[in-house]
Amino acid sequence: MRILLIVIILFGSIKGHTQNVWYNLPTDTLGFNAFFPEKPVHVNQKLETELGELLQETFYISRDEGPVYVYQINYLEYPEGTIHSDSIELFDEFYQETIWAAMEQFQGILIYDNEIALNGFPGRLYRIDYNEEKLSLKVHCFVVRNRYYSVQVIHNKGVKSNAVERFFNAFDIVPIK
Repeated sequence: MRILLIVIILFGSIKGHTQNVWYNLPTDTLGFNAFFPEKPVHVNQKLETELGELLQETFYISRDEGPVYVYQINYLEYPEGTIHSDSIELFDEFYQETIWAAMEQFQGILIYDNEIALNGFPGRLYRIDYNEEKLSLKVHCFVVRNRYYSVQVIHNKGVKSNAVERFFNAFDIVPIK
């Protein structure tokens, strides 16, 4: 009986533990490390812009039901010389344009916009409420060398989620191999 009880406890703890295992993106060439609650969809696309062709790489999870609807990380690779993490004087304008574009796209209201940094790289943290202020878009974004990284979550407004914080806190810049 004692052995059966130990086996039940062991398998119960293993089952509970596996439910908290997150998917780790391979980082060899991405330039970042991240964890998602499950394996994300991966999309590559080339965008034609006035700066030339930009590579955009996106990883996301999209759900039909909340409280968290979207977990997403994407980056844009800019041509050499157009934007760089050393160009501090350009950041404010660059981030403001990015935030205003998001507000326009989501037809939302900017709730906050704060300067942040990750491993010495400057960034922004902002939140936009939209859909009659029922949903929130929360974004951490960074320029690292000539890449613009955007880490985003869409969730029900007012939701406090350990998963959302874990997602943002797990994002890290790593050397590209």
